[in-house]
Amino acid sequence: LQKFETMLRAEGDFPIEISEVRMAKDPLTATARGCYIAALSETK
Repeated sequence: LQKFETMLRAEGDFPIEISEVRMAKDPLTATARGCYIAALSETK
């Protein structure tokens, strides 16, 4: 995780500010869950 954060911050051209990098509680479904929540908010 530390190596990923170091590389992410070294790039410097990320389009949004990143306050912290942390491990998801359930990394296998974290992205899918985020997409699902975003899709639900779009339909409201």
